[in-house]
Amino acid sequence: MRTTNPSIRNLQNYCHGEDMVVGSEKTATYLGVALKGFFMLGVAFLSAILTAYLAFTASITLVGGLLAGASILALVFAILASFFPNTVKVTGTLYAVCEGALVGFVSALANAFGFGGAVTAALFSTLITFGVMLALYATGVIKVGRGLRNFLFVASISIVLTNLVGLILGLIFPGLWVLFYGNGFLPLLCSLVMILLASGFLLVDLDNVARIVDTGMNKQYEWNAAYGLVVTLIWLYMEFLRFFILIFGRKRR
Repeated sequence: MRTTNPSIRNLQNYCHGEDMVVGSEKTATYLGVALKGFFMLGVAFLSAILTAYLAFTASITLVGGLLAGASILALVFAILASFFPNTVKVTGTLYAVCEGALVGFVSALANAFGFGGAVTAALFSTLITFGVMLALYATGVIKVGRGLRNFLFVASISIVLTNLVGLILGLIFPGLWVLFYGNGFLPLLCSLVMILLASGFLLVDLDNVARIVDTGMNKQYEWNAAYGLVVTLIWLYMEFLRFFILIFGRKRR
């Protein structure tokens, strides 16, 4: 199963003997994945609300320390979920808490600078995109094969390298920083590409869910499937937020 999903990628290493329990109450189900996904999203949402409240009421030192800690811990929990998929029930939930804090702060900051409409638009766009991708996958309009997986894998690596090069060049030549991360056409195009890429990964995540359920894997791997979806949905929301901030920012000119 070729995928960049951090909780699925190494999953085959743990699928032995008792992990494959077909035809019993311990088998993964779509309902189980959905409930666990709602749980993680709920945890992330509550964390976002709390962080947004603290952003306007707590001291800058406290908020800054909280965000720094959340960023580091999110990376740690993501790494643990990647290399130890059987810990996702805990590490995935803690990742959702940390990412929720970051999402809450960025959303509160956008609202404070007059981009509250971007936050609302990003939220509804994320929900609509998920619904559309789910419908396209469920009806078979788009099939997730090796070709699509390989394309998304290569595209994601290419984008990471491009962003890294752009960041380094931007530090050396400040003018390039504005070109890549300013409010011009190129950043808007890059943001749109990232949205399309994240939407594609939603299809891969949905296919991973189907494979886990249809092959009769142990119910504990519902957490892995749910976590993969949550990671992509948070990523998609952040990309939509950036896109709409750029759009609204251009209208203010």
